[in-house]
Amino acid sequence: MNTYHFKLELDRVPSDAETDALYEGGLDDAAVQANHRNGAARLVCAREAASMSEALYSAIRQAESVGLEIIGVASEDTVTIPEIAAKIGRTPQSVRLLASGKRGPGGFPAGKTLGRYTFYSWNEVGKWLGKHYELPYDDDAATIAAADLLIRARAMADISALAPLINV
Repeated sequence: MNTYHFKLELDRVPSDAETDALYEGGLDDAAVQANHRNGAARLVCAREAASMSEALYSAIRQAESVGLEIIGVASEDTVTIPEIAAKIGRTPQSVRLLASGKRGPGGFPAGKTLGRYTFYSWNEVGKWLGKHYELPYDDDAATIAAADLLIRARAMADISALAPLINV
């Protein structure tokens, strides 16, 4: 088994009794990280499991069993060109040329522009870099990003009817 590291975002700071219940309920491999000024809280987990998916699923179920609501999984999927450059050891200009198709094989994943900034999915960029430049691709980061999206979707609407789409 491997140890998987991730952060579960909570809807609020847990009480002392809830923190004790987390520990007693099996989340003794997690620590509560709380900001009492703004009410933000996370469970910082280091869980042994057969896979990242299994680690996430079991930790989420244990936290929810004591009455806490998981509202997301901290994900670093949204990145800018300078962040991509830092992750892969290139200059921002080199990555801009890849993104614009002026260098490399083309087909760089499309970004989403908000105001003056363009954001990219690290998962999509990582897959592309792995395919074209044989850079290692982090499946765990992709699993975390997907889990975050699923949890946020679950909070927005009843997605049980969409379950077959997940298995497509």
